Amino acid sequence: MSSAKLLASLNAHSERVWCVKWNRTGDVLASCGTDVSIKLWKKIDDSFECRSTLTDAHSRTVRSVSFSPCNRYLASTSFDGTAVVYELKDGDYEILNTLEGHENEVKCCAWSPSGQYLATCSRDKSVWIWELDEDEEFQVSSIVQAHSQDVKYVAWHPNEDLLVSCSYDDSIRFYRYDGDDWIVVQRIDGAHESTVWCAAFDGDGNHLATVGDDRKLKIWRRYPVDEPAIQSTWRCVTTIDERIHQQPIYTVDWCPLTGLIATGCGDNSVRLFRQSEGGDADAPTFDLVQTIKAHDEDVNCVAWNSKCAGMLATASDDCLIKIYQVQL
Repeated sequence: MSSAKLLASLNAHSERVWCVKWNRTGDVLASCGTDVSIKLWKKIDDSFECRSTLTDAHSRTVRSVSFSPCNRYLASTSFDGTAVVYELKDGDYEILNTLEGHENEVKCCAWSPSGQYLATCSRDKSVWIWELDEDEEFQVSSIVQAHSQDVKYVAWHPNEDLLVSCSYDDSIRFYRYDGDDWIVVQRIDGAHESTVWCAAFDGDGNHLATVGDDRKLKIWRRYPVDEPAIQSTWRCVTTIDERIHQQPIYTVDWCPLTGLIATGCGDNSVRLFRQSEGGDADAPTFDLVQTIKAHDEDVNCVAWNSKCAGMLATASDDCLIKIYQVQL
């Protein structure tokens, strides 16, 4: 079993908090919400202070935030149809570029592990891949229309330029650059029985966790193939069914340091899972090691700190951010 100690409960935003993300050095947490603001929280020992509030970039709900691997850039997306990139200058993040092109609400953004690419996805059913050039300008590398409905989430493989997207159409898609354009290398229709809300790779990138409106957590394993353009295929090897989660699962993150999986649910709880020792690699089992009654309303986001083992941030409709230290 594990134990989770509450380190901080932050009165973060005046309305629901949609997203929290740590920077790559683990000492700053970004949050965003319906109040159209982004806040940057500085970790000082085991306490957290709001050091900056960004309010000038968007005109509607800020739905997601993401730090670049070098921490120099912070990206955000909004229901106003734009993505914004900020640059760190003299200790503060300042607007560098506003990325326009999506026709509807932009739901998520994510940086590639190299920091060369920024992926965004939208209610307009598209995934855009932007490339950062030497002049700090963002060029559209590709626009991919691979889903038939709202695209909810995008996530990059931790070590490769492999992108996954999740959608209201119940599917997930994988993308790679083929030397000419970004292409869909695998389509998994019916990945869940309803909306796929979120996805997270494990630390080495050989497994993927997805969660959905069907109250299921699924684990996908990567298998090599002999086609150079595709390189691998993904198959579901574990399903943690709806008996564990009482409501839709909106968020998932896989800790690269401990191997713990965290989920956030519509029943206001965060659940922690750990892979059982031994067992079949093609049919691994995962144990529920703790359920945390974290919030008073839906949990919208969970985020592990990649430098402080077991440190978990959560965000909720109750306007709060919680920070936990999980001990195995």
